Amino acid sequence: IIWDFEMPSDVNSKRQKQIDKWFLKYQRETIGTVFNGKKTNSSFGLAVSFQKLVRVANADKHGMCKCISCGARHPWKKMNGGHYRSRKNLATIIDPMNVHPQCVHCNSWLSGNIPNYRSAIVSIYGEGEIIKLESKQLAKDHHWNRYELATAKVDIMFEIKSHEKRIDD
Repeated sequence: IIWDFEMPSDVNSKRQKQIDKWFLKYQRETIGTVFNGKKTNSSFGLAVSFQKLVRVANADKHGMCKCISCGARHPWKKMNGGHYRSRKNLATIIDPMNVHPQCVHCNSWLSGNIPNYRSAIVSIYGEGEIIKLESKQLAKDHHWNRYELATAKVDIMFEIKSHEKRIDD
């Protein structure tokens, strides 16, 4: 997993039960590949959960987020999880360098406001790291196995809950 989150020991049994539940769900679905230009439900659900995690993790204690592209501040629940590289590329679908809070105006109406998005993430990560991220776009799609999907989904859900507790909603 590409994020750093340590699970409290009392949560491990709950976590394992959730992993088992999601694993069984994913056994009934085709996992993490693209058919006819469309992602499967499993990888799409993982992306949506990860976008929520990115938004809540970047919120301040009052629940406000800053748009990566224009700098506007909005409540985290009103923001989008904007991708620098399209979600169509499964290799970057849950890459923390690729997903940042983005206002609806920039993400939807300005098609991601990519020039401003790029300059913002270059200032955060540096040009070399962004070039590596852009090269992942050219790589083969990542294929998730059922256990990876289940584990990632559960870890993201637990991390979202921990961030929601620290915000004064």
